[in-house]
Amino acid sequence: FADGTVLRASSGLQSFNQATVSLNTNTSVYKGTSYGTLGPDDQYWTSEVDLISPTTGPFYSKINWITGFFNYYRYTPSSHSHFNYAPQSSYLNPIPSPTSVQYTTNVHYQHSQGLFGQVSWQLLTTLQLQVGARENWDHQVQTGYYDTTVAYPSGAVLSPGVLELPSHDAVPTWKVGLNWTPAPGQYFYLFNARGYKAAGANNTVDNPFYQHESVTDYELGWKSTILDGHLLTDVGAYYMNYDNLQYG
Repeated sequence: FADGTVLRASSGLQSFNQATVSLNTNTSVYKGTSYGTLGPDDQYWTSEVDLISPTTGPFYSKINWITGFFNYYRYTPSSHSHFNYAPQSSYLNPIPSPTSVQYTTNVHYQHSQGLFGQVSWQLLTTLQLQVGARENWDHQVQTGYYDTTVAYPSGAVLSPGVLELPSHDAVPTWKVGLNWTPAPGQYFYLFNARGYKAAGANNTVDNPFYQHESVTDYELGWKSTILDGHLLTDVGAYYMNYDNLQYG
């Protein structure tokens, strides 16, 4: 714009279609063949719009800011079939009819959005305050169908089921920090920040959800160039408090 404010927008799309065939030796009792597809039209959309302050002038030489909106959408259809076979006399003479067949089809939707902003304020010539915040919205739904057919081709269904697993999050994150440059080549920083990773759904009935993760970080450090550029320092210390770590 005329005053130097910048409006920046970017978007992207990725689309995949993947097919797999696997020959598995599960145990000495059963041999298996698996067929899987990821797609077609496994798509990932991203877009972001930013509004960035000018960098020149009496006011903007001391205060800069950026605000924006982020949007992400994923649509992932997939299917999987596994055919179990009875014991074989050899790999060259397999039994032609499978003893059981498992079918699984899933569609995974994910929609993530974020509204954010950050202000950098030059309190003194050598001291800067940075404050940033973001609101995160995440919505995931996994739907699917699975069954196991035994005594093929008689068609007896052993374990049919339908999955409908939604997950919703609305979590704020932030960063507050001080940057101090007492002399050229000497930089000290101190900040507190909170990060976040969205919850989601597992492809299981007994444990269908996992919680969102969050971490609160306290950090300080020193970066410098001394001894006429012969020695560079990068010293830091941090303490992190991690909540709901999903591990397994």
